[in-house]
Amino acid sequence: FSRGTKERGRCMAEEKPILIDRLLFFAGPVFILCGLIGMGVTLVDQRSSVRSMGWPMAPGEVVESRMDTKRDPGPTGSQWTDITYIFHVRYRYTVGSETFEGARVRFGGEVRGEKSEVQEMLARYPVGAKIEVFHDPDDPTDATLQKGSNTKSILKPFLVLVMVPMGLGLILFNRRGGRDRSRRVMQIGIMIGAYVLLALVAALVTLINVL
Repeated sequence: FSRGTKERGRCMAEEKPILIDRLLFFAGPVFILCGLIGMGVTLVDQRSSVRSMGWPMAPGEVVESRMDTKRDPGPTGSQWTDITYIFHVRYRYTVGSETFEGARVRFGGEVRGEKSEVQEMLARYPVGAKIEVFHDPDDPTDATLQKGSNTKSILKPFLVLVMVPMGLGLILFNRRGGRDRSRRVMQIGIMIGAYVLLALVAALVTLINVL
């Protein structure tokens, strides 16, 4: 009985690393796919931000303006909490004889940060304020309050790209390969090379968009 129990325990111990390797191997492509899709989406958004420099202006009015908070708990057992302040706005604007609603402030994602930054936005866009709304002449439903690109929209593709080498790492690194130093160095080189190559592509597209 004791011998059989030991055999089963040894088999389970051997199967566990194999299962972990398989899970990491299949998770890798998911990370790579998400990274590539994210890069594509952010580059399209970046292109739109540059195109918005030539968008016409339409009169509008703020119908909703508020500040939300997002609380991220700290480490287990810690009383520390990270609070992020988020600015939300909704406005109506008229193009010709049609009225539309929008919520975008600027390209590159929602406006979030310190409380003072969001309070400045609340003071700038209070409910009832008359505003200038910039819209796509080919699609008036696509609009923004602040046109042009910003640092966030330019850097976002490079930040999303980090998921690609992470995915490669999940595929290439395994318990057996991790023990081989030369192989481990090669795997790290592949990850860095993939990121550099994709970063160069993103930089080229960014340059084309900006110019």
